[in-house]
Amino acid sequence: MESEKRVITGSLRRSFLAAVAVMFILTVGASVVVFLRTAGTVAARYVDRYAVSQNLLERNRIVSIIERDATLSLKLADDPFVRSWMADENDPALREPALEQLESYRSLFRDRSYFVGIAATLSYYVNTPHTDGTAHTVLDADQPHDRWFFTTLASDRDFWINVDFNVLLNEVRVWINTLVRTPAGELLGAAGTGMDLSEFLAALVEHETEGISTIIVNAEGEILAHRNREIIEHNARVRRNEDRIDLNALILSSEQQSLLEEIFRDLPSGPARDHRDDDIRTITLDIEDTRATVSVGYIPHLEWYNLVLVEEGAVMGLAEFTPFIAIILVLLIGVLGAVLVLVNRLVLSPLGRLDEATRSVARGSFEINLSGERRNEFGRLAASFTTMSREIQRYTTDLEKMVEDRTRELRASRERIMESIRYGSLIQKSVMPAGEELEEYLRAGFLLRKPLDQVGGDFAWLHPLEDGFCLALVDCTGHGVPGAFMTMLVSAVLNRVMASVGPETTTEDILHLLHAHVQDGLRAGADVKHLDNGMDIALCRFRRSRRQLEFSGAGLPMIVHDQGVLKWIPAARVRLGFRSTERKPAIPVHRVPVRKDTLFVLFSDGVLDLPGGERGFGLGNSGLERILEQALGNGRSTLDETGRAVEEALERYRGTCTARDDMILWAFMPRLEE
Repeated sequence: MESEKRVITGSLRRSFLAAVAVMFILTVGASVVVFLRTAGTVAARYVDRYAVSQNLLERNRIVSIIERDATLSLKLADDPFVRSWMADENDPALREPALEQLESYRSLFRDRSYFVGIAATLSYYVNTPHTDGTAHTVLDADQPHDRWFFTTLASDRDFWINVDFNVLLNEVRVWINTLVRTPAGELLGAAGTGMDLSEFLAALVEHETEGISTIIVNAEGEILAHRNREIIEHNARVRRNEDRIDLNALILSSEQQSLLEEIFRDLPSGPARDHRDDDIRTITLDIEDTRATVSVGYIPHLEWYNLVLVEEGAVMGLAEFTPFIAIILVLLIGVLGAVLVLVNRLVLSPLGRLDEATRSVARGSFEINLSGERRNEFGRLAASFTTMSREIQRYTTDLEKMVEDRTRELRASRERIMESIRYGSLIQKSVMPAGEELEEYLRAGFLLRKPLDQVGGDFAWLHPLEDGFCLALVDCTGHGVPGAFMTMLVSAVLNRVMASVGPETTTEDILHLLHAHVQDGLRAGADVKHLDNGMDIALCRFRRSRRQLEFSGAGLPMIVHDQGVLKWIPAARVRLGFRSTERKPAIPVHRVPVRKDTLFVLFSDGVLDLPGGERGFGLGNSGLERILEQALGNGRSTLDETGRAVEEALERYRGTCTARDDMILWAFMPRLEE
């Protein structure tokens, strides 16, 4: 009743709104995910291209700053007045014109400075806006701060750019060093110009846009330019290469360091190379605790690498796409609202009226009129429902009488069927051995019979003989009425077979005759040849003069209790009456001597299959044996008491489980001659 109430009180409107809400959330979620992924891809591509463009721009700016002064430095190194003076520094006639030429070049240099270092005398002349005229000192190869001069002479390059701390000037400057040679190629020294480090950094690595920066390194990875001035001044002041800060010091990931070194190797290098934007590589690095897209390019002539770092969100991030997300959400909400209005007007409201009409009919009120609905599927459904309610009203006026008449007929039919079954049960009991007959041939015993229905397919049978008796316990196929019919047939066949039993007829012979008669009887007519029924049977013949019991079982074994010991007598694994069983199957004959207290127990497979216990498993051989041992070993005075104990034990084992088959158990002691 609770489930029916929940169905009745449910709301299609709420279900629809919940479904639409879920679909809306899923759609919005999927749209946002796809949009964010697409936007992220677009932003990443834009940042890559921006970094490449910025790298090209800065490379050209660096070249434009350096190349002019480098060209003037090369021209200075080729000036005949300067070369003549450097070849003979102590000649006053050569000194004056040379200094005038140097002053002329100084006015053209970007930083208004020049220097000259003479290899023969190790004299060093420098003139900058911060000096009062031309300053002079003597270079010493043993001094670390003068080692740059000897490194320049040994490099054999036309010009060399380095960042160096000048002791004479007490400042860090960017120097363009050019070698000065005679026309014959004899090395005279080095000359060139310098640039204030602050101006250099402002021109190359300082950006107005936050989140964008530039790092310049040489081929060894040593940092030449960085927005952190302390790094540049440190590298300019130290004299040993291993003491300089390189790019790897800023990148903690060894994997990223290896990728960057591979890019350095792959980039085209050399002064003769015409570098294009496709020579620039991009990579994502975690540098100085910041994740950034880095474009790496090579600066020709200078043999430097410039790295442009664009931090996440500096140029383009997902925030730029917020208006598009807002527009999409507004459109989706608008579409959702329109759908809800239309569905409510065209579907939910008509359904609500139809639902109310069905409730009225359920309450017994059939005065329904839904003819005012629109001319669509709901309108036609409403009209059909109105017609149906009127027909229901017409039928309900006669329904109670029809139900009462039909119920009376069913009750009478059931009573006839039950009466037939009850009478069939009496007939079935009549074929079983009666109490007086049992007392005549059996000294003691008990018979437990529990069919699933009032009638069943298990029965007990006894037939007197001149020197004793035959008895059998039979389990026919089926239960209920079909099983009962089989018991009547098998009982009649057994009585017929017994007419031909002689003194030497064994239990095997009797079962062969029974098997043949049942096979022939069940399939005698053409319309019943398809039937395949039979039985399991435990058959005993007691010979009083011999004090011996013969036993043959087809599917049903026997238990013998003698002198306090239970012994199982097995049955042949055949089933009688079935067409698949051969005409004369091998059925062993077991002969058991009978003493005064020898007890024989026969039972059907319904006893062994009785479900119960903690797991609902079948009783089985061990379970039946345990029940019999407990019942027989408690010193009960009569077998009737033992039978009640066995019955109670079976019921306790079954518990709340339902039996699956008919059950019958027969324990008996043959009556011996006095």
